[in-house]
Amino acid sequence: MSVAIGVQWPPTTSDHKLVPQQHKLQTLQLATLSATYNILLQISLIVGTFVANAVILRSVSEDVFAVINVRLLLLYTTIQFLSREPLRRVSISATKSHDWQLLVNLISLSIPLSLVFGTILCLIWYYIVEQPDPQVVADYGVGLVAVLVSVVIELLAEPLYVFGQTLWFIKLKVAADGLF
Repeated sequence: MSVAIGVQWPPTTSDHKLVPQQHKLQTLQLATLSATYNILLQISLIVGTFVANAVILRSVSEDVFAVINVRLLLLYTTIQFLSREPLRRVSISATKSHDWQLLVNLISLSIPLSLVFGTILCLIWYYIVEQPDPQVVADYGVGLVAVLVSVVIELLAEPLYVFGQTLWFIKLKVAADGLF
């Protein structure tokens, strides 16, 4: 049986030492390519974030910018962490045992968990944590709901991310890490 790139498979007795070396070389090339994509993506996202922040700083007051960057970003990362990280850790064991049904069920729980945690945390942020001045931030409640919705939308891609990571889709993993 011959493969399209001209490598004979299965290897003959004289070729048996080349197969592990080729596999190591392919793995090394894949890791180098992954690191290159990751570095380029991170640099471009940092530059894009810098430009976006410069534009936002010119058009938004410092108080509104502070509320967005401190309060709402803290809410966002808290909901995301509580909804996603425990299931990612548990899914690692499911991928080792190749129990794909369990993996799908576990990762699909991230969306209801984000709704539960997000609702509880939004209520805490709205009723318990001191609210910013209504003259500065008039639609604070709408911002809280927008954060919750954005986390739920992001977690819709979580099953694809975990499967991509499990099946070693490096470009997909780099793009997902960079964009989210």
